[in-house]
Amino acid sequence: EPKVPVVVTAAGRGDMEAFLDGSATLEAEAAVDVVSLATGVVSEILAEEGDRVRKDRELARLDYEELDLAERRAHSQVERLQADFARAERLRKENFLSVEDYQKAQFDLKQAELDWQQKKLELERTRILAPITGTVTQRLIKVGDLVRQNQAVYRIVDFDSLVAPVYVPEKYLSELHIGQPAVLDLPALGGRKVHGRVKRVSPIVESQSGTIKVTVEPNHDTGLRPGMFSNVQLVLDRHAGVVLPKKSIVYEDEAPHVFVIEDGRARRRSIALGYQDETRAEVTSGVAPGDLVVLVGQSTLKDGSPVSAEDEAGKPVGEVRSARGA
Repeated sequence: EPKVPVVVTAAGRGDMEAFLDGSATLEAEAAVDVVSLATGVVSEILAEEGDRVRKDRELARLDYEELDLAERRAHSQVERLQADFARAERLRKENFLSVEDYQKAQFDLKQAELDWQQKKLELERTRILAPITGTVTQRLIKVGDLVRQNQAVYRIVDFDSLVAPVYVPEKYLSELHIGQPAVLDLPALGGRKVHGRVKRVSPIVESQSGTIKVTVEPNHDTGLRPGMFSNVQLVLDRHAGVVLPKKSIVYEDEAPHVFVIEDGRARRRSIALGYQDETRAEVTSGVAPGDLVVLVGQSTLKDGSPVSAEDEAGKPVGEVRSARGA
């Protein structure tokens, strides 16, 4: 009887996971519009779109010459009144100065100090600073623009704060918890997978959709950007079991079975399946670790067909009494 050539693989043990599939659009939790605290004309641009900036980094500068002069004038006034007050203190100790004149000198100095602080603050507000560490995503001004107080001039996004909000059916609430593993599949990155974890689980159920908001935090990855679409898999369970490649499984009337090599012949075995992923399937019954399972060539096999077997590397597999002993 002619032997059917087949390729076989040994059933092994491995970790399998149960996933809950969802989708999300990445968004940054730390994203701010930088506003000008003063009104003035832009004199310098010190940061461009795409620049990575740290908190309090100077982004732009408004015209400041007039305010700079006002601040120095106020400082000079403080120094003069400090000298006057020091002289008033000496005279007061020697009773050469009335209480009223002493208090007036003290009051004048405090007023001058407050005025100096005000002028310093006005000068400082001509410097537009980054309120957070992040990446400049928008520059909304150019040199010569008249900027109004509280006008948005930059936008900064911290890419390290990216999250993926996923909406999960409420029936899975008992299976969700903070720290739960997750996997993000991003088409924009060529299908590259990024691992992450559940950062937050909303305490309420959306009444209209019957879903729960689950916030997934991806591991740091320089390729991630706000607005990217991602398929998200939440890992609900993980355990070890007997694992086979999916392509070794044959379905007949939706019932799965495989062909196992025993005594040089292919023996059909019905199996029960557990968890599955893209390429592997867990077998809960019908196959044991070490069994030689037909990977290629099942379409021409019948139960009991003699086979000429080789492994995936092309190495011949001898006729053995038992697949488990191979």
